[in-house]
Amino acid sequence: MHPHLIQIEPDDAARTRQRQVKVWVREALALPEETVVTVTETRCPDPACPLMELVILVHDTQPARVYRVAHPKAALTKMHVVQALHVKGE
Repeated sequence: MHPHLIQIEPDDAARTRQRQVKVWVREALALPEETVVTVTETRCPDPACPLMELVILVHDTQPARVYRVAHPKAALTKMHVVQALHVKGE
């Protein structure tokens, strides 16, 4: 596969990966189970930003905490998530 092409995951795999990202966020930030975490994969039309970006929202404050990971969900690792969470000084 060409390195600039993104493989679209099947629905079950995408849901599994999304759940896994939420687990990684909860573990890294020591969040209680009732804290809502949302994970959204977005495309950026601006050539200066990454083609795919993962946006993580932690709804434990007002406004929610926002973290961005410059990787598509399918290529994400736990280290990517932990690094993005700790860049803000968490």
